[in-house]
Amino acid sequence: LMRRLDAIQSVNAAEAPADFVERINFWRLPAVLHSGMHRLRIWRNAGEHSDSQRWRKEGPQNAEEFTELVSALEQAVDALRGRND
Repeated sequence: LMRRLDAIQSVNAAEAPADFVERINFWRLPAVLHSGMHRLRIWRNAGEHSDSQRWRKEGPQNAEEFTELVSALEQAVDALRGRND
C-alpha cells in the first residue's frame, strides 16, 4: 500500500518525509484512508514487538478484521488513484 501511495503522490515525493507516520500525515489523505493506514501501522507495531498483551490490546481481533481493513484500504487507494489520473 505504501508503494502505491508513493506512486500516486509522486508529485510531492521529494518533499515527503521518510518516517512512516509523518509520511501518512504529509499526504493529507482522505479521512478513511488516513485513519486506516494509521490503524494498520499500529497493528504492525504491535506485531513486531512480540508482546502478546500489546497484540491482544492493539492488534486485530481476528484474520477477518485484518483482511477487511486491507481490502478497504486497497479500494480507497484505487479510488484515490482514479481521482489523480
